[in-house]
Amino acid sequence: MKIIQNPNQILRKKAKSIKKIDGEILKIIEKMEKTLKTTKKGVAIAAPQIGISKAIIFAKYKKKKKKDVSIPRTILINPKIIKYSKETIEKEEGCLSFYKPEIRGVVKRSRRVIVSTLTEEGLKKEIKAQGFIARVMQHEIDHLNGILFVDRADQTTIYKVNEKNKNEKKKK
Repeated sequence: MKIIQNPNQILRKKAKSIKKIDGEILKIIEKMEKTLKTTKKGVAIAAPQIGISKAIIFAKYKKKKKKDVSIPRTILINPKIIKYSKETIEKEEGCLSFYKPEIRGVVKRSRRVIVSTLTEEGLKKEIKAQGFIARVMQHEIDHLNGILFVDRADQTTIYKVNEKNKNEKKKK
């Protein structure tokens, strides 16, 4: 499946809550997993990013460098952040829905969060996350609420990747 690119309006809508986890929902999760697997830089994806307005997030990431953090196969259904830490971290983010052209920017997010969610088996679960994983969860839950990373980014830090690379090459 193709990843929906900004400014598609589905990215700005609040995703619908899941009432029942059935075969249709499991097929959506499968589509999300396949779509994420085809990306080169993707860590997680929200259902609206594949054109489906449902409150589902799929995440999976195998670390490539020692300093990276892996994310095991994780499915969040109807996730809600129930607690944010006061401590925040500013880091650069990108998004699969901002790849044509690729845009990045610095976003301030809570260092730790607690997320209430349903698993794909329909079980209620609370996840305590920190650092990179907390950032990913906040980013993806924003997608389910129609919020994009550029809305939260320090506007002075937003740039197009190809333009930055061209400018750096010119300086050399």
